Amino acid sequence: MCLYVFVQILSAYLKFMTDIGVLLGGDNSNRSVIKERMQEVIEFEQAIAKVVCIFVDCYRMYRMSVSG
Repeated sequence: MCLYVFVQILSAYLKFMTDIGVLLGGDNSNRSVIKERMQEVIEFEQAIAKVVCIFVDCYRMYRMSVSG
C-alpha cells in the first residue's frame, strides 16, 4: 500500500475518532484536546499491532519448524 494512502487512512480515522469523542460528550470547543487524546489511542493501537505481528510471525515459524 502506498504511504500516501496509508497517511490518508490514518488522517480519516483520526477525524472519525475525534468526531466520536465529541458525540460521546467531549467539549466541541476543546476539540484539539480530544484530537490529541485520540492520536494517543491510535499510537497505542499501532504499538499493539506491532506486538501482534511479531507474535504471529513467531508462531508461523514455530509451526513450520514442527511440521517440516
